[in-house]
Amino acid sequence: MTKRRLRPQISTARRSAAFDANWYHGMSVIIRRFDIEKTCEIPRCGVYQLKPMPTRKIRTGIFVCVAVLLAAGLTTGVVKYEHIARLENVQGAWEGALHFHAGPLLRTQRVVLRIFKAGGAYHAAVDEIDIGMKNLPATRFGVGRSSVNFESDSRFSYQGKLNPEATEITGRWKWAGGRNSQPLGLTRTATPDKVQEPLAEADYAPRPGSDLQGFWTGTLKIGKTALRLHLKIAESPDGTFRGELNSIDQPPIIPLPITTLAYRKPTVTFSLQGVGAMFNGDLNDAGSQIVGTWTQVGTVPLTFDRVNPKDEAQALEAGKNYGYTSNTELQGHWTGTLTGNYGLPLRLVFNLAQLSDGSFAGTMDSPDQSLFASPFDVVAFTPPKVHLEIKSANCVFDGKLLAGKLSGIWSFKDKTSEPLTLEREKPH
Repeated sequence: MTKRRLRPQISTARRSAAFDANWYHGMSVIIRRFDIEKTCEIPRCGVYQLKPMPTRKIRTGIFVCVAVLLAAGLTTGVVKYEHIARLENVQGAWEGALHFHAGPLLRTQRVVLRIFKAGGAYHAAVDEIDIGMKNLPATRFGVGRSSVNFESDSRFSYQGKLNPEATEITGRWKWAGGRNSQPLGLTRTATPDKVQEPLAEADYAPRPGSDLQGFWTGTLKIGKTALRLHLKIAESPDGTFRGELNSIDQPPIIPLPITTLAYRKPTVTFSLQGVGAMFNGDLNDAGSQIVGTWTQVGTVPLTFDRVNPKDEAQALEAGKNYGYTSNTELQGHWTGTLTGNYGLPLRLVFNLAQLSDGSFAGTMDSPDQSLFASPFDVVAFTPPKVHLEIKSANCVFDGKLLAGKLSGIWSFKDKTSEPLTLEREKPH
């Protein structure tokens, strides 16, 4: 009797996702009038390519070609028993790095693959360390005799080969929509790099003895387009710095980690290797302004001013009322957790405000993925019914406000859904 070679058999479990939209993949800055042509081709790695067109309208941003996967679930590979040993063999953390040029600078993106077992099934998730995103689910995942393959529907795919010692995976990484792939080797590690937690206000509050620690704002002007930036800098007692940069006009806001930051009075330099960008400037004598240049695809002037973060927050939230006097009112900050059967619970925060005309507006945070202020396109409240939509991500929440709780169904692309209950945070 001829023996048949067994192949991995994967059944697809129920999937629900909070986001699966081409929203984010790095920072591409226009330095003069350009027309943007989205090619998503390696080695530019899925970002918008910039094509000089001096007479045409500018359409750009500092964060472009977004592929945020604010996922509430994974398409898990429920693998048959004969392949369990193979999955156990690759369980754990794997790390590697993508290297390519973005303009004149080298761009490096560390990738951490985590393969884990939860709820009786194996799952895979990816962290992109230098972009600041984490817990991005592999919506398809399979392991063969010597192969490890995974992909995210709208972000990336990877096909790799496992060495006999099960210590390294060599393969090719491809961005969704791209025609080419690039090499990515993954090495098993017990100490993978981690996405840094966003800086808390106490971390960067100005203090005596530190010229730079604080909250800084700048505006990157690109033709007729102006992009507001928030720069947060913290200085440790040993004189080392940590920082992050936010582009608040292009949500969702992802705290982009600053790779290196150096200060030799009065010169300030920092780099962001995840997007291939660099800033160089001088701090004025008053310690209130840093005047310099931003270099990425090209070089443009950029000035940062020291401001009070509370004043900036109030300005951004002007006209929005989050206060409430009754449990029947919608406004407030609501927190819930999507659990599903995927082993990776994700917290969601709905920030819902009433405007002066009586209508509502809101944003959503996914703190477990370092994604913040994703705007709701629709916030409809006909007591007790609540309807919320993020159209660009094909996400909908339909529920009711009863007994001080928001309870309903979170659905994704009209294909999957999951119960979600949120409770309002109490005022501090």
